[in-house]
Amino acid sequence: MTRRELLTLEATWHECVAKQSFYALAHLMQELVIEHCHPGVTARRAQLFQIAAARHVEHLITNPICRRTIELAEEASERSEGLYSPHLETHGAIVAAMDQYGPPPSFFPRPQLSPIETQAYELAAELANPEQAGVRVRYLGGPAATLAAIAAGAPDSNPEASYQIGLHRDIFGSLFLTPKLNRKMRTPKAVALAQRMYESQDFSVMPILADTLQAAGCEDADVLSHCRNPEQIHVRGCWVVDLVLGKG
Repeated sequence: MTRRELLTLEATWHECVAKQSFYALAHLMQELVIEHCHPGVTARRAQLFQIAAARHVEHLITNPICRRTIELAEEASERSEGLYSPHLETHGAIVAAMDQYGPPPSFFPRPQLSPIETQAYELAAELANPEQAGVRVRYLGGPAATLAAIAAGAPDSNPEASYQIGLHRDIFGSLFLTPKLNRKMRTPKAVALAQRMYESQDFSVMPILADTLQAAGCEDADVLSHCRNPEQIHVRGCWVVDLVLGKG
């Protein structure tokens, strides 16, 4: 990728985020992976985005198989063998359920699920199937957004757009940055704070992490502002926390 192409993509990314152009951003993410092989869009980050998006609509899901799939997907994202291990253990049950229900052929009547139940299975099926980043980004956040739209009674809307734009900032916000955080700044206190947030998924001490990094010599405005912005959501996969912990 040439520097000119990179600058053009960066400008487009920031414009999409600022305008909350959800579908344009999804298309750009595909381009970054499929055409430019951007190293920042990893399978792990794409999976964590999908999980965070699913968690945000989990209150709409009543099926225990679908809820369990979200938990299993989260566990799988941390496995040493990565995301390309076998299907999650709920995969078979999801496939069986989707085969059992749905629009029946005229000669074989069968019960139908409600639209929201069907979409919950679609979301779970997406999480239960290990795929590469290039496949993941084609539907990044889509199943969760569709579920929320159906639940809101407005299937052509996207109630999750604002939240998922925030996820893009949190997980993929460093795609066009070169954060300055050397080994000396990753002090035991900074690493401990980041690890605690990563494991508990309670990111309320992000401003304290900023103070800790700054005290260790970090003056990177992007890193510090991301930690201190009170309107920024944070989830597992946050690019600053990953940077401190050495995750990719």
